[in-house]
Amino acid sequence: MLELNARNFLGVVTELRAVQMFISNIPDRTQILLAGQPDHTVIGAHVDRLAIEIGGIRARSAFRVVERLQTALNAEPVMVTYENVRMALADVESRFADYLDDIMLFAIPDQQAGLFKDATELMSSGDIVINFPTATFEIEESAKCLGLSRPTASAFHSMRTIEIGVRALGKRLGIPDPVSSTDRSWGVVLGQVRDALDATFPKKKRLPNTEGAKLEAIYVTLDAIKNPWRNATMHVETVYTEADAGFILQCTATFMRKLMEVCDENGDDSVLLIG
Repeated sequence: MLELNARNFLGVVTELRAVQMFISNIPDRTQILLAGQPDHTVIGAHVDRLAIEIGGIRARSAFRVVERLQTALNAEPVMVTYENVRMALADVESRFADYLDDIMLFAIPDQQAGLFKDATELMSSGDIVINFPTATFEIEESAKCLGLSRPTASAFHSMRTIEIGVRALGKRLGIPDPVSSTDRSWGVVLGQVRDALDATFPKKKRLPNTEGAKLEAIYVTLDAIKNPWRNATMHVETVYTEADAGFILQCTATFMRKLMEVCDENGDDSVLLIG
């Protein structure tokens, strides 16, 4: 998908009209635009700006015409007439219109435009990028899908983010990486997490604010979302609304922040960088 700047589109129209209006006031368009004369300077400046705007929206066919016009205006000696410029601009306008016919433009409301940010801005912290670099792509994709009104796809990427967290939690508790696809299921992994949690941090020692208590809270959260969210998303059972996907993304961000309190992506708790 090509992200286009709306100001560039406006700039193309503005510069085209500016030069066309200027030339329309010339009585004799057969005259050559002499280098160094005011008209040559004015038209050359407009054409240079037009090249920038056309290049900014990647309308290649129209851009080539502008490039040829620039070359002609900068030649020694200049052999371009006002009429040559007018015809070239008419060609640019026609090719620009063809370009607009070949693409689709979507307008994203300002309240959704904020979802097109990197993970650091979305999470309001750079910690996620440092401690869970693999998850940054999924978080950004989830937000973008939500911004493009594709909530089910957004929920899918949120679940992939949480799955990265599940693996990290398993590593933190010393659970070997699963080999078979069956062993990678959340049900199996969470069962192993529960057993390792009970063995490493017995319930009677999980006092408030201890590592065991934090790990237990993370496990409980994962177990609670396994059936209504993760399984439904992965097995094509549910179509999510934007409100649903937005809530899931928020919960995913909260979960990852909580996980960062106990380990990073590799299950390591000794190198955590949290601001």
